[in-house]
Amino acid sequence: MIYQSKGKRKNNRIQLSKILSLILICTILMSSFNSCVAVITTDLPISELKDEFPDSYKPYIETLKKNHPNWVFKAVYTNLDWNLVLKHETYETNPAISLINRNDYGDNWFYNGDNIAHDGPYYTASKAAVAYMLDPRNFLTERGIFQFETLSYSANVHTVESVQKILASTPMGSADYCNKYKYLGEWKTMNETYAEMIVRLSQKYNISPTHVASRIRQENSGDIVNGSLINGDAGVYNFFNIGATPGSDGNSAVTNGLNTAKNNGWTTPEKSIEAGIDTLVSKYIRYGQDTIYFQKFDVNNPYGNASWLFASQYMTNIAAPSNEAKTAYSGYVNSGMIDSAFEFHIPVYNNMPSIASPSPDAVDSRFEEDNTRVYLDDPSDSGVVDEFWIRSSPNSSDNSNIIQIYYEEKDGQENRTKLIRTGKGINTPWDRVQLPDGRIGYVYSKWVYEYQYSNVTGVSLDKTSIELKSGETYKLSATVSPVNAISSDVTWSSSNENIVTVDSDGKIVAKGLGEAIITVTTVNSSKTANCNVKVISTNVESITLDKCEYSVIEGEILTLTPTILPETASNKNYTIHIEDESVLENRDGKLFAQKEGSTFVTFITEDGNKIVKVQVNVIKLNDDDILIDEELNVDHNTNYISNIGPETTVSSLNEKIKTNMEVKYFNKNGIELTNESFVGTGSTVQILRNGNMIKEYTILIYGDVNGDGNISPSDYVKVKNTILGKENLENIFKVAGDVNRDGDISPSDYVKIKNKILGKEDIAQ
Repeated sequence: MIYQSKGKRKNNRIQLSKILSLILICTILMSSFNSCVAVITTDLPISELKDEFPDSYKPYIETLKKNHPNWVFKAVYTNLDWNLVLKHETYETNPAISLINRNDYGDNWFYNGDNIAHDGPYYTASKAAVAYMLDPRNFLTERGIFQFETLSYSANVHTVESVQKILASTPMGSADYCNKYKYLGEWKTMNETYAEMIVRLSQKYNISPTHVASRIRQENSGDIVNGSLINGDAGVYNFFNIGATPGSDGNSAVTNGLNTAKNNGWTTPEKSIEAGIDTLVSKYIRYGQDTIYFQKFDVNNPYGNASWLFASQYMTNIAAPSNEAKTAYSGYVNSGMIDSAFEFHIPVYNNMPSIASPSPDAVDSRFEEDNTRVYLDDPSDSGVVDEFWIRSSPNSSDNSNIIQIYYEEKDGQENRTKLIRTGKGINTPWDRVQLPDGRIGYVYSKWVYEYQYSNVTGVSLDKTSIELKSGETYKLSATVSPVNAISSDVTWSSSNENIVTVDSDGKIVAKGLGEAIITVTTVNSSKTANCNVKVISTNVESITLDKCEYSVIEGEILTLTPTILPETASNKNYTIHIEDESVLENRDGKLFAQKEGSTFVTFITEDGNKIVKVQVNVIKLNDDDILIDEELNVDHNTNYISNIGPETTVSSLNEKIKTNMEVKYFNKNGIELTNESFVGTGSTVQILRNGNMIKEYTILIYGDVNGDGNISPSDYVKVKNTILGKENLENIFKVAGDVNRDGDISPSDYVKIKNKILGKEDIAQ
């Protein structure tokens, strides 16, 4: 994903501030109308991209991951308060910011059930409707997830075939018109299909062509035959409805959209489609709005220098993201691409409701609050496999809201999945239930039966005694009796955590030598069971080094650290034996090169007498064998090279390191760099003679704490997280974060990094 500074927006805001207050900013929202949108303009929080999701998200994510192992899920922590976002995205701030199609939804989806029209059939949405569409947890389903798909181009995923599948049911994808367009009533033939054109242009702008095709379908239904804005009767085309909003002068949305196309010279479909793609990339995607969701809800501020939020929203239709997601999903399924390596960026807000916001259709008196353990059964067909569909809303007209399917093979409550009924249906055929993984769903009441349970009578463990080596783990399994116990919840404890620890899932970890007792206790009735754990020592099995031959310059120190396995070995001590001590000297485990020559060094473990033997060559260099430009700073204690600016390439650095030997450059992960690659903090410069490395330097760039050779918002976030205790920079990366050189990473360091990003000051190297 590409995150770029919102500096252009800041400039726009400065201009607007001369006309407007800093509370309302008038924005033309494409595919809708002119509207004044309330925005936040001060103290904007920074979005953070993380792998870890809140607990209320995890069941949904884990289910999707299980079904699609190649999918990648990232949490976008917006650091915005849920209620604040909801306020700014509803009529409380602006009655025109979030709309819904009056023809598609019932009264509960509209503000007070009133008909407040704004753009054709689109009316002001109710707060419950916005909350439902805003809450990402409602769309962590097979189809809904694609509103969170990142919109960068991927050659492996975005094929002509997948785009053609999206356009297939429209004239743009039909056999008769897929390579044609109408100009002033006359049909013309192109040298490529619309699907091929969209893929070609999307690749040029690094944008998902499935997103482009879905957006065209959303805006104009792909109807190049009858669609007023794209049928060419006026000699111009507007595939994305840019500027197609009703004006105060009485002009219709179609008239204004055609005028926009005429003024911009969009006289062919290609010109119009490329202009729409350019608009998506330059005004939305490059500013962090790189998912369909973020193009409706402007809540992502990854760089920390946005001038406002909630203003630059591509669409006002709150159902558009889910509608486009379904279209994209169908295209991927039909083209056989559904298990490709998609990446999804899913927003998280502060102070969110503990469960997903309910559908407006469920926000009424049809459900009586309940807390009853239930199971599902269909007694009408005893002896066969029962199939139960759990939905995200009490609506069976659209199968895209299915979040779980249960297949129950055996009869009897003890063989059925246990659920908690949180809402009992009244005058409705639905019950609201909580699934075992915490998700909330709706199921037909006729399948829901109350579970008859008993108090706990006992608990047992799969092991009553176990022997582990230090460092090993084992997960104990507890069985609560009877099978219909009122609760199967248990707690775990260890009699000596210095020897064995145990977590809430029964996973034990051997820590120290000795014996301890693990006890499991039932929450109901306090029944217990024990497992005796004996922790024994682990013997060394091997000692190794990366190479069998090393080189070091005379007068310098070579540090060799062997790998001793297993990791859990109790005694990893070893001795060092040097055959020719006139060549090398052992100085507290470090090898000092005394004079030119070669010798063998042997490492012997105390436990098991395991041996590794290597040859060390001491090389004498002339003063001109390695010449480093005086402009660079070399710390001979650490071998760090500094005074290198960001965005320094290998080729430019290589001009400052002169040697008659071979030089190689590697990034922080050990991957060799090309001449045009940037060197970054943690990159290494290796000097080799006859294939053996004799000298290694490490690059240090102050402010570049992620090692990519640049100073960017990700460095700012890492330094800030280190100060907050959320992250721990180590070794040279910690040094790079201390940009003011006071020996510690403090707020003054991240202020300097932020100012560098904003162009206010440079960081001294």
